Amino acid sequence: MPFVNPNLAPVTIHVEGHSTLYRLAERAAMSVDISDEGPAQDAISTAVTSTARTLQSALDELCPHGEIAPVAPISFYALEALSTWSRADTDKEGNETGGRTYGARTHLDIRFRDFARLGAMEEMLSTTPLVSIKGVTWRLTEETEQALAVQSRKEALEDAVRRARDFAEVVGCKNVQCVEITQGDEPTAYGRAKQTAGRNGGMADAVSGALDFEPQKVMMSASVSVKFHAS
Repeated sequence: MPFVNPNLAPVTIHVEGHSTLYRLAERAAMSVDISDEGPAQDAISTAVTSTARTLQSALDELCPHGEIAPVAPISFYALEALSTWSRADTDKEGNETGGRTYGARTHLDIRFRDFARLGAMEEMLSTTPLVSIKGVTWRLTEETEQALAVQSRKEALEDAVRRARDFAEVVGCKNVQCVEITQGDEPTAYGRAKQTAGRNGGMADAVSGALDFEPQKVMMSASVSVKFHAS
């Protein structure tokens, strides 16, 4: 039975609302490092640059006429400028030996629409010298992320309103009015890639015998802090 507030003074209610939504991934983002180190500065830089150009050419083949068309297997790729470094060589005791080690590195970010091509690229890169795959992340398109962020914020606020009404009912208040809203962290989509263990005999196998990648769901969450007056 609800407790009736005898003073009829407004009751202040502070609550947090939460929302978590899930959508099947529409894109896969692969992060690739190309790096090498050794005693010959020019040779190291040349090797990394040559490898990067080879990979860039392979990606350009997926983009007819040099443009990323709406039906292309990839939706975006970017190659960082080459960075170099060097350090003095030391022995086990930390004493400099007089020599130097040089290093060079660049980074490639690739977004895939076609997950069969993702599997083919993963297989190719896994055997390419100087290349390491840092990770693959499942993502949504920008349009879907924006729409999902709006929906998530609204549902978080609706959750806060329901919570406030629950509290107000217990203390005998019938009218609940929102007086302050504070948004939590900006809604962000999260998703990690998971490679399937087997092959399904589909398109991925037709592309260089590649391993299959099964898209996972991407999570979008939002939170909001809300202040209510109830009477």
